Amino acid sequence: MRIACNLIKESNVITFQDFRDKQGEVIGAQGDLRRGLINVAIRLRAILEHSLSLPQRQWKNPTTGEMIDYVYTLTEKNGKTEATYLHDMNFDEGMGISFFLAVTIDKSPTSFPKTTMAVPIRIDRNGDVFVINLRKGEYETSIPLEFNDTDFSEVCEVIKQFILKDLDGYIPAK
Repeated sequence: MRIACNLIKESNVITFQDFRDKQGEVIGAQGDLRRGLINVAIRLRAILEHSLSLPQRQWKNPTTGEMIDYVYTLTEKNGKTEATYLHDMNFDEGMGISFFLAVTIDKSPTSFPKTTMAVPIRIDRNGDVFVINLRKGEYETSIPLEFNDTDFSEVCEVIKQFILKDLDGYIPAK
């Protein structure tokens, strides 16, 4: 008890404003982290899309007339998987972001059926690097906080290998 009293006497009295100030720091740091994670996800999606050498970025849904990206992101919400904009993403339980990077596959923009293949991805920050995790640990790598496009080339190749492997699973057994 005497130690606690001595600590209180030696320090300033904490006020509600101190809580507000600290909360402001926390919110600012979380915002910076979220923006950094989303920027990594945006670059990853763009570099994957570019690496596929798509003849065009979008295909037209004949029913709705809507133009749909061949490469896009999905998230799980309330047990359902739905397309999402990366800027709308929030932290997962571990202060990272989790999503699926999806690719629609077809013979041509007007052909059907179309197949969508998606790879689960989680991005978080660990000290001076961003950590990119595919398929809950089947592949993991890190990139520097000041990244460039070449930092993503291996990750994109692994994503494409996962998709090809998944497509093999659709070939009927002989």
